[in-house]
Amino acid sequence: MYLVLVGLSHKTAPVSVRERVSFSPQDQEDALLRLRQHQDIEECLILSTCNRTEILAVFRDREVSPRLLFSFLAEQKAIPQEEIEAHAYTFSDADAVEHLFRVCAGLDSMIVGETQITSQVKDAYSMSCSCRCNGPLLNRLLHCAFAVSKRVRSSTGISQGSLSVGSTACDLVQRILGKLDSCSALLIGAGETGQLVARHLIERGIASLLITNRTFARAKHLAESLGAQAFPFGELPDWLPKVDVVITATMADDYLLRRPDMDRAVANRSTPLVCIDLGIPRDIDPEVQELDGVSLHNIDDLQDLVEANRLRRHTEIHKGFEIVREERDNFVEWFKTHRVAPTIEEIQKMVEELRTSEIESIKSVLSDSDYQLVDVVTRSLVRKILQHPILHLKEAARQDCSVNQIRLIGDILGVHEE
Repeated sequence: MYLVLVGLSHKTAPVSVRERVSFSPQDQEDALLRLRQHQDIEECLILSTCNRTEILAVFRDREVSPRLLFSFLAEQKAIPQEEIEAHAYTFSDADAVEHLFRVCAGLDSMIVGETQITSQVKDAYSMSCSCRCNGPLLNRLLHCAFAVSKRVRSSTGISQGSLSVGSTACDLVQRILGKLDSCSALLIGAGETGQLVARHLIERGIASLLITNRTFARAKHLAESLGAQAFPFGELPDWLPKVDVVITATMADDYLLRRPDMDRAVANRSTPLVCIDLGIPRDIDPEVQELDGVSLHNIDDLQDLVEANRLRRHTEIHKGFEIVREERDNFVEWFKTHRVAPTIEEIQKMVEELRTSEIESIKSVLSDSDYQLVDVVTRSLVRKILQHPILHLKEAARQDCSVNQIRLIGDILGVHEE
């Protein structure tokens, strides 16, 4: 088996590219099922967030090119494969393990140490399981990733300060508007990111917070929990002119706010309407930036604050990297010996069948006590005979060029693994 991870992230691709390769939950499920049908893929998982889209797959054959995954992504998203590869990265085996561990621990996030990514990886794994696209390798790998995330966060200080895109967006609002105690904000989206934004705005003393969502009940529930005000999504044009800042955080497939909408909203303003678009795909048409009465920012515009966050955590980040490398080595050790598990099981099964066949042939001439004694002695003998071959198989598996050694040991013992 061959572990491969391909993807694009905020480090390699601008938001204009990331939004085109992102998956909605329904698209993600459909894509997983299609990917799993490929004859060369045994297990697979798709992670899609506002800052990254990654595909993790277990190939049956090491000779299969990882470009197969880029081809699949290009087909799913109707984007030229060359355009995707220009912004993408590829990791295999140990490097793929290390990358996943870094991602899950928040070490590869735009906001280093943020905790939202761990739940997003868990959701991706849960979907893989529900679609029956998981297997022994991904099961072990993902559970190890969650354990690594927990260890990194508990052993380092990366989880101190602003730890989410939502909180950093609020930092940007404060940088632009100053104190928020005389400002009004409108939040579009009541999902996980929207909830974080709303709580941070309240904590920072926003004078007035309005919340809307396509599902009004969700907006109302969030507003009531925070002492804010909710309104139906259809009333959005009426409220846009009345606020100082608009923050969007949805997973809509198309723009929620276009230039004509915003042109009407800012027609009589004396100060620009601050708009922060956290959606992937984007919620606000980029053409809105051309309007004099709008100050539009997207998720990539948080980079200055992100860099300051990274510098504060420099030492802690490197502590996290050390933990990840240690846990990567532990997993790779397991992975290498795991490769020969089917051969070992086949050897043990074959020898056990020979043993039981032989003692069954003399069972009729033995007393029950003698038969039990023969059974115990032959089991012990088989274990001792197989001890060294199995140790050599595991040692061979730890070597980079182990296929021929494994086959030789299997041939000597009469087992022929493909």
